[in-house]
Amino acid sequence: MPSLILAPESSRKIAALQETVSTLKPVSTQSRTLIPGEMLNALVIGKDSAHGVRLQIKNSTIVADSQIPLHIGEKLTVRVDQISPSVVLKIVNRPEEDLKSRGFVKFFRSNPQALKEFLDSAIDFSNLEKNNDSLKYISKKDFLAISKLVNQIVISKDNLSNPLYLKDSVSALGMTFEKSLLTALSNPMPSTEAERGPTLKEILLKLSSELQSVEATGNSTRAEPEKGLEKFSNFVNSGLQVIESLQVVNVLSQGQDQLFVFQIPFQFADGIRMQDIFLEPDAEGSEKTKGKQCRVVLFVDMDALGELAVDAGVKDGNFRCTIKCQSQEVHDFIMAFLPELQKKLSSVGYTDPTVWCSLDKDLPAWKQAFLQDYRLFSENTINLSV
Repeated sequence: MPSLILAPESSRKIAALQETVSTLKPVSTQSRTLIPGEMLNALVIGKDSAHGVRLQIKNSTIVADSQIPLHIGEKLTVRVDQISPSVVLKIVNRPEEDLKSRGFVKFFRSNPQALKEFLDSAIDFSNLEKNNDSLKYISKKDFLAISKLVNQIVISKDNLSNPLYLKDSVSALGMTFEKSLLTALSNPMPSTEAERGPTLKEILLKLSSELQSVEATGNSTRAEPEKGLEKFSNFVNSGLQVIESLQVVNVLSQGQDQLFVFQIPFQFADGIRMQDIFLEPDAEGSEKTKGKQCRVVLFVDMDALGELAVDAGVKDGNFRCTIKCQSQEVHDFIMAFLPELQKKLSSVGYTDPTVWCSLDKDLPAWKQAFLQDYRLFSENTINLSV
């Protein structure tokens, strides 16, 4: 169960602990005395930095450094578990959210290719000739909408000319309209659907609800469920699980590390390949982003060049980028184009841009080391024990 740790004086921190220590000595705040075991209401009223938040408890405002994703306006019920040497307030009213988010994070980390596998099945599903029988469970309108959205989500030569293809891909999947764990784990159905059209997640949510009604009114005496219905239901539920896991991961990673995590599918001749993008705005006091206004790290898998890692940062108009590749041949090929790239970067306003290519024969190891710097990917990334 997550805990809030408040230092006895003005320097107060928040962390997640596995154990707490009881004490009978009361501690005074600005407005009252805290007593071990009592229940309090806390309100998140603001954020001061990447991890800093302001909490209101009774008439006291407390500045804290949070390792738990908290959102402005979030109301918490906490129990005083420890008062010395620091005050420990254990959160007691988020068990459902914690259980769900823990499951989604586990799913994401153990199934890195889950989105690719779902999109492969969605492309196959979108073939009307193969899946004409699926129209028994889905309207033709929704069927065609899924096919259109999949073509928008998967980047190919058909949509690569669109300068906003990355944004449109993420939006079409259904990851952009929810702002917290609670809404990401529920049915949002925003009112702007009519203006922008439904996302893939919204259609899957609608189909899931309809399938539940079909299954509830079906013939319960059948020895086996209809195979077509079961296959379609698995398709819908697996898609929702994949999308919601990506949403939960982003809510948590933004709260913990100011990190955005995107998986972008690209269509190649041999099928879909996932390209991973990590975006980290400069966090005050963060060693990982020190000297950078924004850091973007890409892990891409190309036909001719193979696997590459691109680590770029921008600070006060200065652009720095390192491209990592695994073969000398690819290294020499890329280096030949870098002077021209630096000139083009200068022409669009970057001051003294620097782009370099380095040889790294073990990119998977470098990627693993990169990810381990973040709580989401480290062994004990999120302490959601209940």
